[in-house]
Amino acid sequence: MNEYYFSVADFNFRVSVPVGIDIDNFLPSFQPFLRGGVVLSDCLFGFTVMPASDRKNISGECILEESMNELGYVKLYSVDDGYYIEMSYTRDGAVHGMYVCSNFSNAEAYVCWDDPYISHVCSSMIRIVYSQAILNFDAISVHASVVSCDDDMAYLFMGKSGTGKSTHAAHWTQTFPKCELLNDDNPTVRIKDGKAIVYGTPWSGKTPCYKNLHFPIGGIVRLAQARVNRFVYLTDVDAFVALFPGCSLIRQDKRLRNALYDILVRLSSMVTVGKLECLPDKEAVILCKNKLVIYNKKRKMNKKLTLLSLLVVAVMTSCSSRKNFVYLNDMNIAEKYPMEDVHEAVVHRDDRLSIVVSCKSPELALPFNVQGGAFQVEADGGITVGGNATAVKEKGYRVDKEGNIDFPILGQLHVEGLTLSGVKDLIRNKIIEGNYIKDPLVSIEILNFRYTVLGAVGSNGTYSVDGDRVTLLEAIAKAGDLTSRARVDRVAVIRENNGTREMYMHDLRSKDIFESPCFYLQQNDIVYVEPRYKKKDTEDRTIQYGTLILSLVTAACSVLWYLK
Repeated sequence: MNEYYFSVADFNFRVSVPVGIDIDNFLPSFQPFLRGGVVLSDCLFGFTVMPASDRKNISGECILEESMNELGYVKLYSVDDGYYIEMSYTRDGAVHGMYVCSNFSNAEAYVCWDDPYISHVCSSMIRIVYSQAILNFDAISVHASVVSCDDDMAYLFMGKSGTGKSTHAAHWTQTFPKCELLNDDNPTVRIKDGKAIVYGTPWSGKTPCYKNLHFPIGGIVRLAQARVNRFVYLTDVDAFVALFPGCSLIRQDKRLRNALYDILVRLSSMVTVGKLECLPDKEAVILCKNKLVIYNKKRKMNKKLTLLSLLVVAVMTSCSSRKNFVYLNDMNIAEKYPMEDVHEAVVHRDDRLSIVVSCKSPELALPFNVQGGAFQVEADGGITVGGNATAVKEKGYRVDKEGNIDFPILGQLHVEGLTLSGVKDLIRNKIIEGNYIKDPLVSIEILNFRYTVLGAVGSNGTYSVDGDRVTLLEAIAKAGDLTSRARVDRVAVIRENNGTREMYMHDLRSKDIFESPCFYLQQNDIVYVEPRYKKKDTEDRTIQYGTLILSLVTAACSVLWYLK
């Protein structure tokens, strides 16, 4: 094998290909990023290309996701110690495979060398590994077009495919002098030394723009087509929601998901984020840049004023802080308030369901419990899980992208949108109607009920639920309660519904929270507690240290004056 070393966004990685493969023709867009003098220990990951016939046996395959996008036709599987990905550039094209370990430090691609799209497939595979590996190092791959301007700043344009990102970027390069395209599809954004920086990459969509350059970020704009041009500044949770859809992520991976959320929270506080509703014209471009430049000037001025204010406050106040609010302070003692007597979780796509059928004659129920042949009948008539019980429990029945599950004997069942009792009744009635069992008992639970809490709470992270019921207040309590910098009137829940994301805002001081559709959380909800002020990374630490030193100096002077 021949080994080649590349560096993208200052992340080094190795690509190993069989002898005889011309790397310049095999990965032409990677040439500006080719590096020498790199040792294996300095690499973020290694990517090895082998023929499909060399594929090793992989155990524990469980499909997580199917998709069709600019990468091609992709299937994602979880395996015992990582992930397995199948990819074909066209629907009927050759199928290639890639195994990648759980920490994304090593990937093995098994390819069909006679595929005319082999170079595109391998480039896409490297992109998948790269985009997940960098998440642990304060970096993300984003779906965006980027331009660099004469102010030595770069500006990113995000949006759904077909929104006009490339067109808008082209208008920038035509309108402003010394404005050039940096990347047209998949740049890397990295938080480094307290600054947000965007880097060119080997992945630029249909536009051959592969520049090994980087610039500080002057702004990130989400585009939306409209009949008039209008620019809106986005902050805090609104900025988070605008950035999130454009990020590359295996969302079933809890560790990677938490890393992405943390990066986006910090990124949204560090750079100017906006939404541009626009026509594809020059006026929209001028409006966008003017708004970004003006806001950036205000941000710099506010930083100086904030620093001065904090230093003054530090001298006049103590370092302690208090939460000056009371939860549900509009509730009256002894007054009764209506409540939802029964709450049930609703089934969504990508949910994993544990479903067990039982009856008086367990041998009749056995065919409905065959999930990988793991269920068996015990001597006492009970049904238990044999073999690898943990693996069976983790897999369950996955609700596919159409909202269906494949259930033994009964076949395909549509369960999306049903409550757990609704799914239970559906399966029970199907069994009775088919004359399989007269009086079956069906038990069901959600195996992957998770939610995420971010922002001004004690501990940011993703939490699992034992059962299928958790309230917004319980979620906040589990995350360590609100901190002193929390805005109690700006607690957002971001929820996925029918392929879209919706945001609900709550005031925890009001009893109206009990009437919110988000009082009971659903799977994959994101709770974002907006802070009163934003984190500034290194800047924050500088202010903290400066405040502490100033306080100590003030106290020492007071003591000396008193003794004198």
